Amino acid sequence: MTDMPYSIIGGGLMGAALAYHLASAGKKVLLIDDERVGRASGWNPGGVNPLHGPGFPGVMQDFYMDAFNQHLMHHGIIKDLSGIDFHHKVVERIFLANNKVELIALEKSLDFYNQLPNFSASIMDMNELSNFDDRISPNFEGALFTKGNMRLDSERFRLALLSSSRKLGAEILTGTLQEVFTRNKIVTAILVNGLKVSVSGLCMAKGAWENHPVDGWHPGYDLSIRPVIGDLLLVQSLGDPLKADISHGIKAVYQHDDHHYWIGGTRRESGILGPCTLSTKQELLRSVRDFLPGWKSFRVIGHSSAARPVSENELPVMGRAPSYDNGWVINGGGSKGVLLCLTMGRILTDLMMNKDVPTNLEKFSPRTLLRA
Repeated sequence: MTDMPYSIIGGGLMGAALAYHLASAGKKVLLIDDERVGRASGWNPGGVNPLHGPGFPGVMQDFYMDAFNQHLMHHGIIKDLSGIDFHHKVVERIFLANNKVELIALEKSLDFYNQLPNFSASIMDMNELSNFDDRISPNFEGALFTKGNMRLDSERFRLALLSSSRKLGAEILTGTLQEVFTRNKIVTAILVNGLKVSVSGLCMAKGAWENHPVDGWHPGYDLSIRPVIGDLLLVQSLGDPLKADISHGIKAVYQHDDHHYWIGGTRRESGILGPCTLSTKQELLRSVRDFLPGWKSFRVIGHSSAARPVSENELPVMGRAPSYDNGWVINGGGSKGVLLCLTMGRILTDLMMNKDVPTNLEKFSPRTLLRA
């Protein structure tokens, strides 16, 4: 089956990154995407931040840094190959602390930032914050000021990955996977848009819709991936630009480009995908006024509620599907999907090609997240 394509189901960031790496390795690739509404890849602040997130510090610390380095290695290649500028840049960010307990927690990040090349961090008191940007509320204890993280336009990055994959020989189709055909633990073909296609292997990259059933796909158990919904507003600034990204807890303002900003965030387990409800928009605007009362000159130009795929332990999931020899899963990026997609796509490509990979990947195996 070596002359048949590896099929990828899902064209979000994970599926697009896997297609890019497989095509770069000279493999035939067929990516099927249903262009689903509510996918977080297109509505995402695009943070590439290796020093915060689930499992940091700890089990994800080295993995996050490897993921960050993959972005440094591939951004120029992807931009040149695709011809798409996804506006990656280094950003500054302020993490606000409401009290001394929160400030002490933020201080623990100082060493992680200051021991890495091109990263830095410092603690700011309220006088320093006011001098930096007097639109920030004076009712905080202080803040962590960081430099070195990156940001990109996540939807343009996804499109750049797909365009690069196509130029490397991948075929990308809009459609729906209707059925999977197997024989003796081998995926032999898939049915897409009424057409049966023979394949060398199959990878599910379905994101928050991982557990939606597909005829013939029986990995043995349901993977415990759940959709976590986040709400975002896109606003146009009508006055002076903010001088850094600013956040308190999960509420934040992130720069999108010179005149546009994302306002987030929320985290809920259920609800409607697509446009935000009026009450959600009002909640997000209130949260901004709480920590940025002096920032008033902006207008809302877009909004969306989108689903991020999150595993039970909030770690990513990648590896062989338990019931198949050539069936695979890549998922669970959650809030770190932009950061993780390139390194997860590279590692899964190596696994699919039977290459040597790091030995500490068992924690990401689908087998660790099976439920009866």
